Amino acid sequence: SQSKAVWIDADTLINCDVVSLVNSVLNDEDNVIAAVPRKGSLHGLTKEGDRLYADITMSFNAGFYVINLVNWRKQHISEKVKEVALQNRETLIYKNGSQPPMAIAIGERFEHL
Repeated sequence: SQSKAVWIDADTLINCDVVSLVNSVLNDEDNVIAAVPRKGSLHGLTKEGDRLYADITMSFNAGFYVINLVNWRKQHISEKVKEVALQNRETLIYKNGSQPPMAIAIGERFEHL
């Protein structure tokens, strides 16, 4: 059974050995993902989303990331992402795409690439 997975958007170019990168991250911590950090408020949030999640000041770019599958399951990230998506049905907190729910569920707890 694999303990890591990689997500690469179709429009993303990787200029390094992906296997070496995957092997070098998420080895000693409880982090769920390793990703390129993005400073500032979460992208794609509405004003209400900005208000609710103002405490998240560092997020990540979801175009490329490595997932620690063991920690993903242990920390129930799929369920947390689903909760955010369902919350968005009741109160519009984000628009556009799948990054906001994952970024909200993970918060600032990720390894920086």
